[in-house]
Amino acid sequence: MEHLHSRIPYAQWRLGVFRRLFIPSVSSDPAFLSRRVHSHGPDDVHENSNTAATSNDKHQPNSSGNETSESTSTITPSSLLPQSPLLTNPKPGVALRHRKKRSPTTDDLSDLRKNPWAMALASPVRQCGVSGTRMPKALLTDWGMVEGPASPVISSQRDNSPNATDKAKGTKLWLLPVSLIKGNLKNPTQGQSDATRPHLQIRIIDRMPVLETLTKWINNSRKSKYTPLSRLIPFRWKPPFGPMTAVEESRLVWRRDMPEYVLRMMRLDVLKQLKSVSDTFKRQDVPNGVWRSIDVQGPPYAEKALIEGLGRMETFDRMECGVVLVLGEGTLDAGAASNIPKLIMLPTLGSKVPAFNLTRLFSQAELEEIRAHDPRFQKFAVFLRPSSQLAIDAVLALWKLQGYIRDGRT
Repeated sequence: MEHLHSRIPYAQWRLGVFRRLFIPSVSSDPAFLSRRVHSHGPDDVHENSNTAATSNDKHQPNSSGNETSESTSTITPSSLLPQSPLLTNPKPGVALRHRKKRSPTTDDLSDLRKNPWAMALASPVRQCGVSGTRMPKALLTDWGMVEGPASPVISSQRDNSPNATDKAKGTKLWLLPVSLIKGNLKNPTQGQSDATRPHLQIRIIDRMPVLETLTKWINNSRKSKYTPLSRLIPFRWKPPFGPMTAVEESRLVWRRDMPEYVLRMMRLDVLKQLKSVSDTFKRQDVPNGVWRSIDVQGPPYAEKALIEGLGRMETFDRMECGVVLVLGEGTLDAGAASNIPKLIMLPTLGSKVPAFNLTRLFSQAELEEIRAHDPRFQKFAVFLRPSSQLAIDAVLALWKLQGYIRDGRT
């Protein structure tokens, strides 16, 4: 038979199949066949019906019992012909579009809540106020306005304000990453103005090249009545209909060393969270534990030795959700540190996990501080498998710090 989706009309194709099924039983003369194929008269139907009746009479049995059984089992010729897809499947794709997925079980939700990458991707998508990029909220940093120099964040640092006389003129509104410095801000007391405005926050992507470009543009802008930072403020915040006033808009200030300042605050935040996870989960190499030791034999310490150490680890539940913390053990040189990839293969599972090289993410003073905090950080590498919200936040903070110092071209 011909393919259903041919270029000829379906009615013509169906008639051709009908003729090829019944005309050869009438005559095998080529001239007769060619003449009957091109005939469209009403006699064709009568002759074909007589032919079908004659063929049925030839197969009639002699016994009356067999005659009844075979007559009831006779299949009509029309049922042997293919039917139009408009009749057999009038609504194609309905079952596929309306197919219901399996509802998640308690075990499924429990595993996802302990997976930092699933939690980050499940966070609501928000737009970066500088680049316009839309990303999950967990991968963005919240920025807000902080009053200074009365704020401890500003007063504890050197005078990095654009002008040395800003303190004498009055307080300024510093645009700072409040999600990183919330532990250093004073709580407002009665009778004083709020140190922060939590209801007025924007989100910026964690990339150092973005902040470097933004800081350079702000520092090189021409001085006017309104600061260039007013372009970062959403229109719904601005006067006369927004919560901000024209005086507050003119008081906005940006740090000259903002990229380095954010890097310093990110490192302190990661260091604080790693210490908290270490103090909360002190036991190591226990079933369903958080910390696992990695037996890395060296020197020299490199990617090959780290993979071999991971291959000697026993497989445990949710191992693919963990991360590798490389601390160097005080013997890792700059060349070996640069050769350790950001994703490393687990030989026992065949999947990759992130590898955070703390010798590259931390400064020398912060690296010595984390090594002195607990003996587990004095080894070359340690495996961290998050099993609580505290550990998940620490892993995501490490991920944001690594993405912040990443080159803008990668």
